[in-house]
Amino acid sequence: MDTQIPGKITSPFVMVIFGVTGDLTQRKLIPALFHLFQKKLLPERFYIVGFSRRPYTSEDFKEFLEQAIKKYHQHNFSESQWHEFIGKCYYQQGDFGEAQGYLDLIGKLKEFDDFLSSCVPRFFYLATPPDNYPEILKYLHSTKLSEGCLPASLRQALPAGGQGSDKWTKIMIEKPFGKDLDDATKLDEKLAQFFNEEQIYRIDHYLGKEAVQNILAFRFGNTIFDPVWNNRFIDHVQITIAENLGVETRGNFFEGVGTLRDMAQSHLLQLMTAITMREPQRLDAEGIRDARTASIKEIVCIEPAQVETRIVRGQYGKGNSYTSGKNEQLLSYRKERNVSPVSNTETFVALKLFTTDGLWDGVPFYLRTGKRLQRKATEIAVIFKEPKLKMLGKGEKEVVANTLTFQIEPTQGIELTLNAKKVGFERIFNQVPMNFTYRTPDGLPEAYEKLLVDVMRGDQTLFTRTDEVQASWKLISRISQRWQEEKDPGFPNYPAGSWGPKAAEELIQKDGRAWILQ
Repeated sequence: MDTQIPGKITSPFVMVIFGVTGDLTQRKLIPALFHLFQKKLLPERFYIVGFSRRPYTSEDFKEFLEQAIKKYHQHNFSESQWHEFIGKCYYQQGDFGEAQGYLDLIGKLKEFDDFLSSCVPRFFYLATPPDNYPEILKYLHSTKLSEGCLPASLRQALPAGGQGSDKWTKIMIEKPFGKDLDDATKLDEKLAQFFNEEQIYRIDHYLGKEAVQNILAFRFGNTIFDPVWNNRFIDHVQITIAENLGVETRGNFFEGVGTLRDMAQSHLLQLMTAITMREPQRLDAEGIRDARTASIKEIVCIEPAQVETRIVRGQYGKGNSYTSGKNEQLLSYRKERNVSPVSNTETFVALKLFTTDGLWDGVPFYLRTGKRLQRKATEIAVIFKEPKLKMLGKGEKEVVANTLTFQIEPTQGIELTLNAKKVGFERIFNQVPMNFTYRTPDGLPEAYEKLLVDVMRGDQTLFTRTDEVQASWKLISRISQRWQEEKDPGFPNYPAGSWGPKAAEELIQKDGRAWILQ
């Protein structure tokens, strides 16, 4: 029976998606929810309510979702399953900054409660630009939507629109969480006014990726690596998140954020902590989040005078792409839709970071991420120190440093390069890769599928906590403040389709090292 399916959610719920007509909902949320439905992981009773400004009818909204699912769903599509799924989707028109839409939403949610004669847990998903967060939170509070629900027999004693119990509500909020340390602090203060920490799910979808989760399983589940996971054996670490696409339809959003705040503050630092964090004292959600937060707090903040030598920023100009086998002409960032023709927003950043954790004393972490790079790839490379017996090698292939690579995108797996003597009479060494890739019949679960299920279960392990967010912003804000003092960064400074600015190569080359992923 369905109830015996591992991971199946059994409790009814209603998910309200604010900004339902946006890019995130089309590309990620609806495909993820539909695939969970196809896998029979959702309960029999669930409802999805889209909230947006567009004057859609119910049929308009369902047509919009069908176009999105046919474009972005990467699994087998079933008309009968989609017909059943779309029957659970509803639309509520409303302006984020006006109360009426929220008041209308109260009536719609009450219909679900009355139909099931119980309080249906409510998940509010803020799939909007960060600028909309404060006003949405304001009206969730003022209309008492944030209070959840009480049984009908008790509801009459509440003020009009009041719900009564916060145990029935959760709020999901997308990164970036604020624009700087001060903004993030104010956002967290506002969240804390209306929701308990146990109700807040701050989403960084990289934490939901199977390959990222497996880094901790690999580290702490295999004792052979623990003795060498320190500065005695590791020379340096490289982390790359490369995107071959530009900003596409997200020009308005990206202009107000930039790569440093969009990617470095969240994804890059989360991947770094996956390597540096100590083994959690407890293997529950709070134990893992404690360890992750401690690791971020130990990253050495960059002083203003160090920004020029430790940080590189870039913006892509026009260029060419050969990834599809054809020579495609690519626009510069300043020519993209909804982007200022004189924009100084960065589309690339590289950082050289250190941590105060004694195990990693003196070990540099080279991080980089950017748009319109040569190809899409996300990897973490842990480069060990060169063997002492390197001089025994002869010929072009001598004994070299071992490298442990965690491949996250597009290939997902782990590879360890070892040195081995080539068969024959000479002492000639070859580098032998030992690797595995994830192979499952249905492919790996999408990150958003995992995160959505965890919200429904109430598991906060893969969601960032307020002290974790503030620690990351403390580091990033120092960099962005320094950049604000520089009037002309010299953009554009790398051609679309390349590996970024020349300065990013020099950042690692001046230390006698080179980027592995090229």
